[in-house]
Amino acid sequence: MAELPPENLNNSSSTLPTIESLQEQIRLLQKEQQLLVSFIEAHDRMTHLVLDGHNFEGITNQLGRFLRTSVEVEDRFGLRLAHFTHETISDARHFQTAEDEADELNAYLKSYLEQAQTRRETVQIPGRADLGLARSRLVAPIMVERELLGYVFLLDRRGGFSPQVRRAIEHAALIYALLMMKQKSEAETERRLQASFLEDLIGGNFTDEASIINRGRFFGFNPTRSYHFFQVEVDDFARFIQRSGWDQSREQDFKRQLFGDLARLVQTFDRESLTLVKSENLIILSAIIPDERLFGRLREVVTRFAADVTVSIALGGVCRQVADFKRASQRAGRCLELARWLDYKGRVIDYTELGIYNLLFERENKQLLFDFAATQLHALSDYDQKHKTELVSTLQKYFQHGTHLKETACAANIHLSALKYRLRRIQEIAALDLDDPDTAFNLQLALKIVGVRDIFHGKAQNS
Repeated sequence: MAELPPENLNNSSSTLPTIESLQEQIRLLQKEQQLLVSFIEAHDRMTHLVLDGHNFEGITNQLGRFLRTSVEVEDRFGLRLAHFTHETISDARHFQTAEDEADELNAYLKSYLEQAQTRRETVQIPGRADLGLARSRLVAPIMVERELLGYVFLLDRRGGFSPQVRRAIEHAALIYALLMMKQKSEAETERRLQASFLEDLIGGNFTDEASIINRGRFFGFNPTRSYHFFQVEVDDFARFIQRSGWDQSREQDFKRQLFGDLARLVQTFDRESLTLVKSENLIILSAIIPDERLFGRLREVVTRFAADVTVSIALGGVCRQVADFKRASQRAGRCLELARWLDYKGRVIDYTELGIYNLLFERENKQLLFDFAATQLHALSDYDQKHKTELVSTLQKYFQHGTHLKETACAANIHLSALKYRLRRIQEIAALDLDDPDTAFNLQLALKIVGVRDIFHGKAQNS
């Protein structure tokens, strides 16, 4: 073999790796291999935690200890499911005070969460000291196909996130998705049985209290606690579906997802609440007094599905005994019917605040009330029927708007002069004086009775 010239030999030796560099590469490969093995082991451990029935807290603690940093898991509504706080890696906001965050902080986080969902990958959220975010964080979306289930957050430990950490949080997101789907499958079966129980409870379809109570124990029904009964109705839902032009399958999927999200949101406020989807309504039994914070979140869920749709919420009262649930259900249902008749869409209607309507609903001999209303309004009703006019409707709007002419004209969609003409015709035809207090009271009471009568007869119009 020919010898290389000295210059070639020198050039060749200069390109060969040194022993030290080879040893360093081997150490890096070994470290990478050990890290990969540890990731696989951690992934397997978290998977077994799911299969062994552990909850979000157990899996989150495992992840936080493995990565040696603080971890938080939230559902799609931004409500905490689990968290692990590292003793030396924490932050002033978001992880500790998610319930009290400022709107500016929510808006800042939201933009990055939307990126994570759209890209379906991890996104780094830079720190913002002015918002209380001293550290940056890494977020991974928890998704099944295109459905968003929640988010996993990690706090930064050393000024950045390595590719290995990013893979770890992505693996964790898959584990959380597995847990959520497992819980969803179990909940579907339980929900069908629970729905049957709640239907019988609020409908009074049981032979004795002991039998219905025994059935309820399997679904978390506690007969010793008081439940607040309230009902959420999506206003004009049928009209919205019709405008959408969906087939029956698409409509059912939409309703299932919408009301499923509403029910899950309620349970984040009260984990022991019981919910029932019935037609275009969600019926809720909760030990916690419903407040505007919950109502606002319910509206937010609906507007995410359909921006132009409103929500009416009816409070049926407190149920302290088994027999109370049927009456509370009837009260809530009547509140919603009355809200439609009075065009109170998008509001919270409390049964205890309906005033005289409560008396009208509860009277056993309602025919006396109906006869009184007919006597007060028969002249105007007969005239409307014969001449296709709207005098009774105009009179109702007149009282609903406190006898203010401009507001009444606007509500009736007529000119002010036309309203004044109608009011003169009302007084002439019915031979009455609208300025007389007793006359005005009797007419207002008659109009309220007519509204209740229409509800009882199933004739309330959805305007």
